[in-house]
Amino acid sequence: MGAIISNLTNNIEMTIKLKTSVGNVSCTSWDGNGNLEWTTFGCETEMLNNYTIKCSCSHLTFFAVLMSVPNANAVAPYLDSLTLISSIGCGISVFFLAIALFMHFLLRKAKSNQATKILINILVALFLLNVSFLSNESVANSGDKNACVFIALLMHYSMLTTFTCSSFKLFICTYGSSDRTSLSQTT
Repeated sequence: MGAIISNLTNNIEMTIKLKTSVGNVSCTSWDGNGNLEWTTFGCETEMLNNYTIKCSCSHLTFFAVLMSVPNANAVAPYLDSLTLISSIGCGISVFFLAIALFMHFLLRKAKSNQATKILINILVALFLLNVSFLSNESVANSGDKNACVFIALLMHYSMLTTFTCSSFKLFICTYGSSDRTSLSQTT
């Protein structure tokens, strides 16, 4: 990313205020040369009080304060039941999304307008998102890197498509359906 600035005679000090006090904190920087990970090398962490952290670093790079949850094992006893609830919810969503898509393609006799096309795209994106979420764990356990990349791409694509189509639907419902003259005057 350009010149490496390190081993400064005067450390760069940053004071970071937290909204809540959370577990263990450490000042870190991004190691972009080696392992591509966060490292504490060259940074010292000082807790001024429960809500203020002082980071003193001897180099310039990307900085962050990493926080660990104080009791990460608190959720562990409920992990199986939470996973089951999430899977059941996604399964129900997939079922009803499939019914909605089936009914649309089976019963569409009228000419569909722009809003209907956007709605169908939202349904397809939500369907793909839920299916990829349901298959995520089994794909991750398979150890196949290409399958993991595919599922990650599918999930990201589905989320972005859902948000984008929802925004278009909101725009069309707000400006496009009832007052077409105001839409053409604003553009």
